[in-house]
Amino acid sequence: MTSNFEDRNPLRGKRVIRLVRCSTKGQADTSIVDQNHLCAAFEERNEMIYVDTMTLEGVSVSMPKTFIDQIIARKRTRNDFDVLLVQDTSRLTRSGMNHGAHLEWLLRAAGIEIIFVLDAVPEGDFGELMRGMQYVSGRQTAKGISSSATRGAQSALEDGRTSYCRRPPYGIDRLYTGADGVERYIIQNNADGSQVKLDPTTREVLDRFAKIVNAYSHNRKQKEERVILIPGAAEQIETVRRIFARRYADGWGLCRIARELNDLDVVGPTGKRWSMDSVKNTFMNAIYTGRSIGNLWTNGIYNMRSPNEPKATKLTAKQLSSRKRPARRIRPREDWIIRDEPRLVDYLEPRIRALAIAAQDKWLESKSGGYEPKVNRDRHRESPYMLKNILTSKQGGHAMTGKSLGRTGKRHRYYGINRSKRSPRTADKVLAKCVRAEPVEQIVMNVVRMTLLSAPMLKGQLKREIETVMKQHGGSAERMAKLQTQVDDLKRRQAFVIRNVTHLGEDEAAKQLADLARQKDDAQRALALESLSGAMPLEDADAVAERLIGMLHSVGKTMSLCCQPALRSLLQTLVAKAEVDLETGHLDLELRLPKSALVARDAASLVVEFSSSPTDQAHQESLLLQRFRAIRLPTMYIVYSRAA
Repeated sequence: MTSNFEDRNPLRGKRVIRLVRCSTKGQADTSIVDQNHLCAAFEERNEMIYVDTMTLEGVSVSMPKTFIDQIIARKRTRNDFDVLLVQDTSRLTRSGMNHGAHLEWLLRAAGIEIIFVLDAVPEGDFGELMRGMQYVSGRQTAKGISSSATRGAQSALEDGRTSYCRRPPYGIDRLYTGADGVERYIIQNNADGSQVKLDPTTREVLDRFAKIVNAYSHNRKQKEERVILIPGAAEQIETVRRIFARRYADGWGLCRIARELNDLDVVGPTGKRWSMDSVKNTFMNAIYTGRSIGNLWTNGIYNMRSPNEPKATKLTAKQLSSRKRPARRIRPREDWIIRDEPRLVDYLEPRIRALAIAAQDKWLESKSGGYEPKVNRDRHRESPYMLKNILTSKQGGHAMTGKSLGRTGKRHRYYGINRSKRSPRTADKVLAKCVRAEPVEQIVMNVVRMTLLSAPMLKGQLKREIETVMKQHGGSAERMAKLQTQVDDLKRRQAFVIRNVTHLGEDEAAKQLADLARQKDDAQRALALESLSGAMPLEDADAVAERLIGMLHSVGKTMSLCCQPALRSLLQTLVAKAEVDLETGHLDLELRLPKSALVARDAASLVVEFSSSPTDQAHQESLLLQRFRAIRLPTMYIVYSRAA
């Protein structure tokens, strides 16, 4: 007796989430679309039910830190899918066999079946062996690409076809010449991400390039062209000279220099005000003294530039596992390529240049043996500073970090603005103030606990919000299909505009791409909410509200038992605003609940799901739980930091 394969298809009826990924933003309009089409065909062929797509643009899976926690959290809290569908193993990870097997184990332990469309392997032990070989192959491919790119970059640097940096520093432009040495044009980078193409003789504007959309929307260097670094815009040159004079002639510190520039309304390298970090990066950069230093640092995953052949980085799993990209490491002096830049020798006044060279050489000598940064530089990761980067200042909206101030033996914990990150001005001396940590933490904890324990009083509000969402977003399959079609169509239109940018013109193409991007974001947000609402039948609004109230009440009762990481994650989820007025000592609090909580099944989801994906559009939609204004902090706890 024979049976048709379709009758035995174990995939029929299973709910699917697609994982589509590309390593660079420039690939998004082709690779992402192609992966979606491939997965859609597989789903249709096997009669599977499409639920959602997780799209990752510009994400390299050569770094072991992944998105798996987010997928597992969704399975645990929403349980709206059975299968994770991926094009092939290289879309999941390129960190090798051990990491691939680890990710598969985590997914299957959470009840998630993972299917690779293009990697057909048999079931059982031999299938696992073949899958391991595919993971190894993916990693070797990544290493091969890295080796080729690194070798080419080293060759271009040695031959003078490119400069020591891909993006020139503030006040520096790039002059492009042909192989015959004839000057062709100048490219000037603007702080907003756009570029201007200038005539090398008259500096007349020849062309403009809008803020980068992909790898092809800016000027592209031709193979025979060479790059020479030259002084940039006159106002930027004047600013750089002021910074060097204040530092090396007048002996000013970072804060004082940044304050003067901001008082004069001088725009910084990123289009914002000057910070102490940006000032230091300027006066410690050897390029302004007429010297470029190539291969000074690296953040490569597999290889780094080196004469003759690329040099392996030899990073450990510990160095890679907690980061999205490797930390910047300073290389030993024997690897550096120091070159004179004739066009920049006269950038600074001779006396200032001599002083700057002496100071920079001293710093370079201290780093001549190389420098490996710590795996994690956050001193407060496991500390009691639970409001770090949650608490902000009303003056300037700066995130506040933990500080320990006072005499030895009598030190206390405070929250203050990181001096290296803030942009000082004379009118902003109040930014040097700190606030005592214990009172602020106690107030926030009490308010959160009180709000959660009084959740039954919020039933009416929560039920109304739930019903509103259900009515507006019925979660119908027909509407979801229309929205998905709309998203796919917008992506195709974006790809068309990019391919025809020459015919449309730069300005018109940039305008159309910006409009299409806004439409696509709106459609994707609507699709996410539609999917979210699809799990909530209208007749269950009261039950959903009751479950949510019980969850909030449970969290409120157990807050005091939470460990520091879990408590911090909870506060990141619930505290939408915690703003301290450093002049009056008032604390403004707003507590919000992400609308994704409407489908949460247990209290743990408040800690697990929402903190794992803070940028998810669906999670950003939130319900206002409570707003507290002008909670008075004891004035005795507001002090000036010693550095002020």
